[in-house]
Amino acid sequence: MSRSVFLAYPLSGATDLDELEAFVNSVRRGLDGAGWQVLPERGGPERLRQDQVASPAEVLVSNVSAVTGADVLVLLLPAVTEPTSIWIELGMALAARIPVVVVAPPKATIPHLALLALAPGGAGGLHRAKRVEARVPGETEFVDHVVGRIIVAADSLVR
Repeated sequence: MSRSVFLAYPLSGATDLDELEAFVNSVRRGLDGAGWQVLPERGGPERLRQDQVASPAEVLVSNVSAVTGADVLVLLLPAVTEPTSIWIELGMALAARIPVVVVAPPKATIPHLALLALAPGGAGGLHRAKRVEARVPGETEFVDHVVGRIIVAADSLVR
């Protein structure tokens, strides 16, 4: 049985989408190499173009289905300059009790309910979540190390 992971990261609110996409591609390759099916199957810029031709209903249904059907959600939190759907994807995962890996710098602002899930005991055992402290996108020389930590965290959440 294949394990699946949904990669949540901002497509419109990131300060440097090209740098973020290069980081995401490294994460995607690492997870794929570790045996994970990575969702969504297309990268950010390609998804943006697809979203422009698909109906809003198709985009929403596809996204909700992919998030709630994944075994793990990996949230990549870069410097965000505007509201982004990653918080909705995180909320869907929390509501569906999908395990979550949050990859963010140490001082990143993370919503309170996500912090509760990340706390020791996962909100009283209701949720499984891990945090990987790292800059997103990461420094080029440390990307492989961060990707390895993401894989270990995701593996630890799937029983």
